[in-house]
Amino acid sequence: MTASDIIAIAARAVALAAIVVMTGAVVFYWLVARRADGSATFPAKVGMRAAACVLLVSPARLYMQARALVDAGDPVAPMMANVLHTPWGRALMLQAAAVLLALVAFLLVQRRGRVGWWLALVPVFALCCTPALMGHAAAAEQYANVSIAVDSLHVVAAGGWIGALFLLALTIRSLEPSVTSGAQAATLIELFHPVALWCTGALLVTGVMNLSFRVLHFRELLTSQYGAIIAIKVALTLGVAGIGFHHSRRGALLARAHGTAAVRKTLIAESVTAVLVLIATAVLVGTSPPGAM
Repeated sequence: MTASDIIAIAARAVALAAIVVMTGAVVFYWLVARRADGSATFPAKVGMRAAACVLLVSPARLYMQARALVDAGDPVAPMMANVLHTPWGRALMLQAAAVLLALVAFLLVQRRGRVGWWLALVPVFALCCTPALMGHAAAAEQYANVSIAVDSLHVVAAGGWIGALFLLALTIRSLEPSVTSGAQAATLIELFHPVALWCTGALLVTGVMNLSFRVLHFRELLTSQYGAIIAIKVALTLGVAGIGFHHSRRGALLARAHGTAAVRKTLIAESVTAVLVLIATAVLVGTSPPGAM
């Protein structure tokens, strides 16, 4: 793996993680925070930072995409302009436009509260479609539109689980270590659990469907690099699910009995493992499925 490959993977991982976090911020507000204490500003601030990350890495992604299409020593700038006229480039521009609209919506939350959250729904959902438009889903030879729709739902589900998990961890980390904050943390965990459960199920279904679009024979996964990366992603996802299962059974009880300190470390461990899942996904997007080799 070359330095260019590592930079491309890192930029792709940052963009994907930021989109997942922005989606998680919206899901967390509507399904968790609003029902707990009505807090709107903290998820919006996290969403704004995530939006800034997407905007920062977009030029690097465009540059790396163009560089992969030119011979060594040739200028990259002219190819960057050409890339913007490809389906990948148009998806990148859609992503940038959606991020800017989401950023405006998150800023509006600071002044108008729920109005901003309503406005954030459309650009954030549009953002969830852009990884599909820039990846394997758009390149599907058959049922491309279905493949893009399923992949977009996969990103939405990832945001509802992993992104909202990140918001949950940050919110609990921001609480003071007291009995009162322990009760608040317990309420947040209890509200988050059914959201995570539904999103995990959706992630599983859409993940299997995605594989059916990418791979003709599942046995090909056993001997391919693509299959090895999927195995790593599945193992890491099971790790997140395992820690999440512990939180669903014991998290609220521990928080109420011992305060936020009792769940902070495991929430951090769950979040870090979730980040590794996103990195594995970024690597997977840049790897050709067996049938495409």
